[in-house]
Amino acid sequence: MTWLLLDVNPHGLWTLERDDSPWYRSMQIYRQPQYREWLPALGRVKADLWR
Repeated sequence: MTWLLLDVNPHGLWTLERDDSPWYRSMQIYRQPQYREWLPALGRVKADLWR
């Protein structure tokens, strides 16, 4: 499994509003909700690490 942190302006390859990638099926995407706000995305990473 690969996890990817993306900012609010990602490259078009990563699409928008998806937590996965149609090209990389084992990838989990964590998106920054607003510019310079990484804590929500990192909180989701932390929660998934503890699962």
